[in-house]
Amino acid sequence: MAEKLGARFDSDDDREAFMSIWSYDAWLMGVPDTLLFHGYAEGLRMFELGSACEPPPDEDAIALANCIVNSAPVVIGVTEPKARADFAQYAYRIARELVGDARADELRFPPRKLLPILPWLRAQERIKRSVGTYLPVVGKLQRSRSFTHILSLTDLGAAGITYDLPDHVRSDMSSRW
Repeated sequence: MAEKLGARFDSDDDREAFMSIWSYDAWLMGVPDTLLFHGYAEGLRMFELGSACEPPPDEDAIALANCIVNSAPVVIGVTEPKARADFAQYAYRIARELVGDARADELRFPPRKLLPILPWLRAQERIKRSVGTYLPVVGKLQRSRSFTHILSLTDLGAAGITYDLPDHVRSDMSSRW
């Protein structure tokens, strides 16, 4: 998925490192050990098996998927109502292309727009990398800005969200955290 969005892994080690972080995040979120993967090949196989066994989404899955996509503008700090609505539509376009039209229709995402957006996002990333290759100072600045931007998105302290974990597996039995 990351590569569909324009991420580039220069080596198998980079891909494995990315998957290690993904696996660690899953572990932190409480994914059972039997569902954790350790490496790119194992993660890909787990994804293929899960996709083959996955039932059609029920009402809860449809509601959750739409809530996640609609919350994207809020999470990144877009507050103006029109801008939030526009960004949510942009997020729906990306989500539709990532999950495919059949699954997106099952999740009741808005219909596909005329032109796909992922090729455009990948082209933008290739152009940025090309400029950075030919102008190393610009490349270094771009990488610095990208990293700073990623860090700013992960700072949830301002939203009142902490990194504290619940003290029970069932939310209704957990104390406030």
